Amino acid sequence: MKSINILRFLLVSSTLCLVSFCQSFTWDNPIVLPTTTHDDNLVLPAVLDQDGDPVKIGKEYIIETPIIEGGSVYLDNIGGHKCPNGVLLHIPSLGLTGDGTPVKFILNDDLVLREMYAIHIMFSVRTSSCTSCVNQTVWKVGDEKDFLVTGGTVGNENTFFKIMKVEMEALPDLKNVYKLLYCPPQLVCKDVNGGFDNGYPRLQVVRDTNGEILRSDSRYFVVMPPVLAGGGGGVTRGPILEAEDGARDANFVCPFQVMQTPLNSDQGRAVYFKPMAPNQIEITESSDVNIKFYLDNPIGMCNNTVWEVEGNIPGTVLNPAFLSTNGGETGNPSKVNTWFQIKKLNDDNANPMYILVFCPINYEDTCSEVTIHYVYGQRRLVLKIGDSFPVVFVKDNNYGINSIV
Repeated sequence: MKSINILRFLLVSSTLCLVSFCQSFTWDNPIVLPTTTHDDNLVLPAVLDQDGDPVKIGKEYIIETPIIEGGSVYLDNIGGHKCPNGVLLHIPSLGLTGDGTPVKFILNDDLVLREMYAIHIMFSVRTSSCTSCVNQTVWKVGDEKDFLVTGGTVGNENTFFKIMKVEMEALPDLKNVYKLLYCPPQLVCKDVNGGFDNGYPRLQVVRDTNGEILRSDSRYFVVMPPVLAGGGGGVTRGPILEAEDGARDANFVCPFQVMQTPLNSDQGRAVYFKPMAPNQIEITESSDVNIKFYLDNPIGMCNNTVWEVEGNIPGTVLNPAFLSTNGGETGNPSKVNTWFQIKKLNDDNANPMYILVFCPINYEDTCSEVTIHYVYGQRRLVLKIGDSFPVVFVKDNNYGINSIV
């Protein structure tokens, strides 16, 4: 039987996650990357498989994630359609195991696949109960959702993808790892990323209240959705001291508690989401991120802004695992108590709501929802034991001195 080579894409996953292709590329970058080898004799690097061999156009490959018990990409029918249409990922830690479905990369003018080439991707299906389904395997983005499906057409510019290499500084032993970009004409390239749909792992993005994809170079208020009136406002640093005039401030020199403001109108303090991979721009559902409060005039001794979980994970009613900023740091996989994920809560793509989940790397069994727990009248963020805390992300476009200390 002919062997099929493995092509590694960085699909960072945890207990309930699917895919997070690290780094990001947009056409805002002033560097022009040629899409052929003929412009000014420039030759782009070849995409390499796990054996270090160049990926050949028309040859079969299995796409898989090389870390955190990741699985392989496969084709399946999840909607009762005539032909299988779902681009899915096996997740062994969830018991979702199986063989990947081979894919082929389609390009007209080269025999070797190179980084940032505009390509089509199709599953290589040898037999089918329905002969016509063999020709329905080209990847595209679904019409109603941001999930990847099949049914695309070779030659259609709206089904172009590109491949970009990822340098994993935190995991230097991983070689020849790539991310996948969806690049429709005249638009910004989008990361392919992870989520769930009707119980199946799918490829999806996280969006703010304007419908825009969350970015690591922007900051956001994490707030209770307006439809849940009376549930409180946004996330901030605390403890909070209520003044007679209604103003609020922290009653510690360096506030360290992560908590929710009690007023619906108070959006709290903005945060940055910092992915594990260096230079990742787009924030993806179910990918591992550090969360960091924004300070635009930080004092040296009060740079305690990175979220972490304290106490015995996942905590109990008598011994809660609270969120704090006592000693967190960004970009360090060994700090397992500082990694969180964003997961979609509803099926409303026009008004998505999310929850925050704590999923320490390599400890998938301890994934826990971030909730609200009342302590002396303060709404502290805690793992599992409190009230549910659905959130939305409001982009912070403010300028100036916004920090408290």
